[in-house]
Amino acid sequence: MGNRRLIQTFLFCFFFTTLSGVLRKWVFTSPAVGNAIFGLQLLLPFVFFLTNRKAFGRLFLNTVFPLYLLLLVAEAFNPLNLTIYHGLLGIVIHSYFWLFIFLYLQNREEIVIDSWIWPVLLVCFAEIVLGMVQYQQPATSFINRYANVEAVSGNIANVGKSVRVTGSFSYIGGYGAFLIFVPSLVGYIFKQGYSPNMVLALIGAGLVGCFMSGSRGVTYVYAGEMALIIVSEWRNFRRIRFTALFIPIVILGLFFTLYGNFGSIGQKVLTAFDNFNDRRETLAQSGEESRRIEGDIPRILNFQGKYPIFGVGLGATYQGATQLFGTSRYVEEFGYVEGELIRVILEGGFVLFFMRLFMAWYLASRLAVPTLLKFLIFGLVFYAVVWVFNIYNAFYLAFGIILIDQAYYRKPGVAST
Repeated sequence: MGNRRLIQTFLFCFFFTTLSGVLRKWVFTSPAVGNAIFGLQLLLPFVFFLTNRKAFGRLFLNTVFPLYLLLLVAEAFNPLNLTIYHGLLGIVIHSYFWLFIFLYLQNREEIVIDSWIWPVLLVCFAEIVLGMVQYQQPATSFINRYANVEAVSGNIANVGKSVRVTGSFSYIGGYGAFLIFVPSLVGYIFKQGYSPNMVLALIGAGLVGCFMSGSRGVTYVYAGEMALIIVSEWRNFRRIRFTALFIPIVILGLFFTLYGNFGSIGQKVLTAFDNFNDRRETLAQSGEESRRIEGDIPRILNFQGKYPIFGVGLGATYQGATQLFGTSRYVEEFGYVEGELIRVILEGGFVLFFMRLFMAWYLASRLAVPTLLKFLIFGLVFYAVVWVFNIYNAFYLAFGIILIDQAYYRKPGVAST
């Protein structure tokens, strides 16, 4: 049922994004090879052109996506841009998320996930287990290697005395992006009527993964997503009895007993939370956390750039472009930039900023999800998730939206006790 080749291509993109880090940090350790593999990651949406040109061609039957792409092309050729290569990379990163989204929306009738979700579920649980193993190993361990440790000044990041885990990914950011995707997977399997044991186990495993990642942003987004997904389906979620926790607890207990003993593993989970919480409290006291929550809002409301309408050119602040082709003096004179929205305005001006706002609203309006989840997705796409300058966030956010929309679009059953 559905377009088999199209579904397989989406799954190929998922597995390549999730597992390519294995090649980068454990098989081909050369930075040059790693960069080549990441280059393939950037070109991943164009696999659809090779596997299903008809589906790819439908992108341009939608009036919104070609309009957005036209704007990107025009801004890529901004005369203030340092090189055309900055602009070309800018087109890729600013369109990456939307390519997956519109490939789905324009071919939604032909996409039926169903049993194809099982490999995704298995990979998700494997990532959490791998993270647990990494969390117990020192930073010097082979299993905690980065793709290019020199790129992060030779340091493996820690939270407390433990490493911040990366799973199968090259760096911390990929694992965090993956965790943001997990609540959508939870929502999908719940609506599809999967066992409550699996639903609850995945919720708990994802939360432990957040603590081990040490990322406050990822943990807050995960908790917010999970809360709204549960609230939107509260009538059905409350039918899951807490006795449903018995089976996953027994299974996890047997696994950890074989590995060591349940008490010590339970202590490690508590340690993961304590390490995360200590880091959160320290940064909250310094004021760093409130600045992150406020994000770019103060700088947007009082934008100090000299080119607020069209910006200084796409890709001008993208690290991949600046490392290869240099940094524009217009970016340097603006000063330090970190938040995504301020970088969007710096690169493409308020024209691109308001286009992002419109695109987020348009996407939410097209989805089959409840109104509460429409607001959630709008907030994630417009504000909460860094998806332009983090390709992994872009893919997992898109794939998660696809799954949660499929859950409601196909009107399946609901998990029972």
